[in-house]
Amino acid sequence: SLVHEPRIALLDEPTVGVDPQSRNHLMTTIASLKEKGLTVVLTTHYMEEAARLCDRIGIIDHGRILELDRLQPLVARLGGGMRILAEFASAPEQWTGPGEVRGSELSLVTDSPLESIRELLESEHAFESLQVKHPDLETVFLNLTGRTLRD
Repeated sequence: SLVHEPRIALLDEPTVGVDPQSRNHLMTTIASLKEKGLTVVLTTHYMEEAARLCDRIGIIDHGRILELDRLQPLVARLGGGMRILAEFASAPEQWTGPGEVRGSELSLVTDSPLESIRELLESEHAFESLQVKHPDLETVFLNLTGRTLRD
């Protein structure tokens, strides 16, 4: 479809079901086409692909465009705070601190991660690991469409 050098290419889930090498090759090819001035309309369920390849990102849910913007403004407006993921050394019987605990894992969204980590480390609980994640496109998608599985 690219032999005749079209001005626009519509790519519907081009990396579904391909091995990692082919996926990387496709993503490099798409980026190269963009650099040459080709307009690429890409549909994907892989947020990292959209973040890496797209100048503008549209989030569609049940056929409705919920948002359309560049990556950074989307994340800044809709990403929420930093996410702290912590793994307790052993699942707490009771947790009265901030965040949500499932088994031995804690998830906490905060605008002040250093203060939150300090509070966690000062608690009576031992942790195996602590991880701080910046909000990303996946976070934006889940914040807009919900986190529960649905039809």
